[in-house]
Amino acid sequence: MIRKAIKYILIILLVFILAGVTLILSSEQRIDDESLINDFSKSNINLKLHDSNKIRAWKTKGFKRENAIVFIHGAPGSGDQFNVYLKDSLLRNVADIITLDRPGYGYSNYGNPQTNIQKQAESIFNTIYQIADSTQHIILVSHSFGGPIASYIGIRHPNKIKGHLMLNPVIDPESEPMFWFSGAPLWWPIKYISSGAMKVAAHEKISHPEELESLSHLWIKSKIPTIIIQGRKDWLAPFENAQYVKDHFDPDFIKVKILDESSHFVPFNQTDYVIEQILELIHQGQKQ
Repeated sequence: MIRKAIKYILIILLVFILAGVTLILSSEQRIDDESLINDFSKSNINLKLHDSNKIRAWKTKGFKRENAIVFIHGAPGSGDQFNVYLKDSLLRNVADIITLDRPGYGYSNYGNPQTNIQKQAESIFNTIYQIADSTQHIILVSHSFGGPIASYIGIRHPNKIKGHLMLNPVIDPESEPMFWFSGAPLWWPIKYISSGAMKVAAHEKISHPEELESLSHLWIKSKIPTIIIQGRKDWLAPFENAQYVKDHFDPDFIKVKILDESSHFVPFNQTDYVIEQILELIHQGQKQ
């Protein structure tokens, strides 16, 4: 009797686990234009949607500010992950705020991966440059896989980028964790239930260490004032990334801040702290 009960419990647990995995793998992680605009209208905020270079981006509408803040998400993800920042009155008082879906995610050529960091960075910069005014000071805010993309943009366009807040970057090719299931969304038959976002993330994950290694010699050329936030309890972007940044970037332009109790999700569970760091970069730019 006890064995039969244990058997049923294990079967129920397995069903719940499989249902959870299916839900995660099938999640598209994106919000359509109409829902996005309606969400912001509830906060009396108008958005202007852009679609250039097959990249969907949106910007807070209003008076043109001296600064423009651009958010670049990780993998998987989409630009709407940063909606809380677009709604923040402190940021909107000092900057136009732009966020976008990276290539392959959201509504930016969804499901078609662009694993080459350099090509992706140029596509994103071209989109930013079309949206932001040419006189604005651009502050990049990146998370996870977005970190090296934004850093490369800063190297390529130093006269356009005035600062970079790098949150939990995955930039060290040696310490990046590769899990046995990293490529699972591409496996048969799992690929048939996996969303486009999860497949793109798998392609990026598989190619990422090699991509990072090819760029490692370039980071010392970055002359953009950069703040790196690293959580000590981050297992997706291990603590070694902070040391990697110290070793490979010009120390005159880098400030590393360690959060002992934080994980990988600093931009989502410590928004007030992130806003403080963005404002620090903006004010630093004004002093120069």
